[in-house]
Amino acid sequence: MKSFLAVMALTAATAVADDQLPHEAPSPTSNKEENQKVAGKTKTSEKVTEYTVVVAPFTITAEVEGILVPTKIQTLKLSPRRWKSFPIASVSKHGATIRAGEPLITFETKAIDRKLMEQTDQVAKQEIKLAIANRELAELQQRNALNLAATKRRLEHAEADLSYYESTGQPARKEELAQSEQQSKDFLSYQEEELDQLQKMYTEDDLTEETEEIILTRQKARVRDAKNSLQRRQRENTQALETSLPRELIAMQEKAENARINYATAKLNLERKYELKKLEVSSLERELTEAREELAETQQDRELFEVIAEFDGNLLYGEFTDGEWKKGKTAEFLRVGGSVPAEQAVLTLVAKDSPLSLHALMDSKEIAKLEASLTESGEQAPLVKIAPYPNLSGKHLVQLEATPADAFQFPGQKHQSDLIFYEAEEVITIPNDAIKTREDGTSYVKVKLSEGEPEEREIELGKTNQKVSEVLSGLEAGQVILM
Repeated sequence: MKSFLAVMALTAATAVADDQLPHEAPSPTSNKEENQKVAGKTKTSEKVTEYTVVVAPFTITAEVEGILVPTKIQTLKLSPRRWKSFPIASVSKHGATIRAGEPLITFETKAIDRKLMEQTDQVAKQEIKLAIANRELAELQQRNALNLAATKRRLEHAEADLSYYESTGQPARKEELAQSEQQSKDFLSYQEEELDQLQKMYTEDDLTEETEEIILTRQKARVRDAKNSLQRRQRENTQALETSLPRELIAMQEKAENARINYATAKLNLERKYELKKLEVSSLERELTEAREELAETQQDRELFEVIAEFDGNLLYGEFTDGEWKKGKTAEFLRVGGSVPAEQAVLTLVAKDSPLSLHALMDSKEIAKLEASLTESGEQAPLVKIAPYPNLSGKHLVQLEATPADAFQFPGQKHQSDLIFYEAEEVITIPNDAIKTREDGTSYVKVKLSEGEPEEREIELGKTNQKVSEVLSGLEAGQVILM
């Protein structure tokens, strides 16, 4: 609760009847020169004031002036998480009576409702994206295992092929080439031998028939073809031994090396692709979390648009804060078409049955006096709440329950209340001006006697205020003291 700036003045009061007030008395006529001596000097005349000691009530009070602040209130202060615009559709007038369950203010909700729908759709989209990404992640993990296994098999096959070719395949090819060349040589030899036998046979007959000539021609052709075949075989073998077989070996070596590189690359890259997909999933999870948080915060802000009275009361513009009732610029924006600012109390509903507390602002010196009075009062000290730290204006907020007033009281009204620090029904009190103090610290007064000079009477003092002091011993009611 908050109230207007108030200033507190501490004053002392004592209940003293009219016949208790000090009054002047003429100086004794006898020994005139003695009565005229004051502080070692002789005066021509002196006035002496007499005071008759009586038993009367005695109080020590402090008068507090402050602002009446309600203790049962409902304050409208919008603290949105995300939404910043609160356009007003309708608002009750300042001082209007509001019943419990009725709205204090009505806002336009189209913009925030549209935003809620958009955010709801966004959350649904993010959920679908995340579900797809999770499935792709699981699929990628399975496919990575298959691809890595296939790449490893290709490496194993290439290495096995290379090993076989080096140990068996290439030597076998060389052997096959040698055998094929030998076969061509043998075939040529067979054809030459057959030609030689035919020529010998036909020569011995000394007769070469036409048929025999044909046979010899054919055989010579076979020999020629055999020689050509041998030469071709030899060229092919030479080319195979010098070029083809070494190239086959290099190709198989390169294939095995490529398989090793592919396997190493697959092993690294497949894992990296999986990690990238995991990061993508994590990013989508964060985006979904943020979308859900935004939706939840907007939903919470949407609840701020429904401001319902918690009890019957009267609506006031502004707030009670730091000892003041501050209306600020509420009159400028609390209207249809206006917008309520965030983090600012703009409306206060005061319950019809709200007790009123008195709020006052005091400077440090006044606070020191008040705390000293409270400490001295002990158990009789009134209930007062003092702010431990001053506000930005250097004032401490003091709160106390207001005493009943004769006139009508309303929140924000200035009011004076008395703090009672000490109260006694029947005690002897004397004016402070009558009290004298000796060098040893003892107190005394001059008591008028029925005859003779006044007597210095030592007294024991109790509590005191700005006007009178309580006398615990040394005086009796009815005695007259001189001031």
